Amino acid sequence: ILHPNISNINKNNIDINLSEEKIKINIRGKNKEFFTKVGKILSIILPSESNTSSSNENYDVLWLSPDEWMIYFDENKNSNIFDQLYKDISSLNFGSITENITDVWVYIEDNLQGVYEIPVEFPVLEEGIKNIRLKAGIKANGIASTRIQYPFYSSFLDTINLVKDETIEIFPTFSYNDAFDAIIEDFENSGTTVDSTISSEIDFTIVNEDENKYAFAEIVSPLINFEIATQDLTLPQQGAPVYLELDYKSSTEFLVGMYINYPQDVVKSELVWVTSKQDWNKIYINLTQTVSESIGAQSFKVFFNMRRNDPSSNEEISLDNIKVLY
Repeated sequence: ILHPNISNINKNNIDINLSEEKIKINIRGKNKEFFTKVGKILSIILPSESNTSSSNENYDVLWLSPDEWMIYFDENKNSNIFDQLYKDISSLNFGSITENITDVWVYIEDNLQGVYEIPVEFPVLEEGIKNIRLKAGIKANGIASTRIQYPFYSSFLDTINLVKDETIEIFPTFSYNDAFDAIIEDFENSGTTVDSTISSEIDFTIVNEDENKYAFAEIVSPLINFEIATQDLTLPQQGAPVYLELDYKSSTEFLVGMYINYPQDVVKSELVWVTSKQDWNKIYINLTQTVSESIGAQSFKVFFNMRRNDPSSNEEISLDNIKVLY
């Protein structure tokens, strides 16, 4: 976050200057791994009592809540610290980090300023030091008309000084809210939590490319059908948000749906047809309604189905970072 430069002031023989560092990073976490990682990266122990802070020659860390801290440091020092924290901490609970944030909800002093597609430049009538809050927005099910605040990202908070006729640049960072849980398959481990279903004519393989592993399948004539599904998932109902995140590329559209497991029956629910993409893309699929309406269901499976359509002789699909968040 780049803050405006404020000139030193001399008034009545008293010098007033701003000594606050220019870079701030907000972090959240509460498990042992989180504290260990942060401690090693910053060479500092996070303060554990309210209204306290910890410091060393490079960083100041302020306690905000039992699971939240603000890191301050000079912009000329350790410019890569955000990337290191983002890589090492964000992946502790939610696997590899990719995103497709398209919009932002902007609040000033908790009043909605507006909803904008990013990047954006917009006028503000307020002046002076103000608290701002930004919430990340995504296209639910990949549809432009269903832009929503994504419930699994934490808000970005900051205090800025609004000066008339000046432009302030804000570079928000969003992280997963660790109040939620996630079931993850990123294909980096020896086993997988997804498998081919009995209706699939082929299996997938694991491809290792640029130190990243992902699932790949190719349907070659005369074969027609490919389908994989997750293991049985126990998910919250009664309207609790449930979303699927998926990184993919494919030569043709494919279907995402759910198998709903009842005591005496299994119901197949087709949810979203995902359009083909030559390059990697991320999509967020809303499972909330399907899960909540399945009263009496014991468990669920998310499936991915692709078919070869004539006259094409082959179709390909790649999948990575499959996450069910709830």
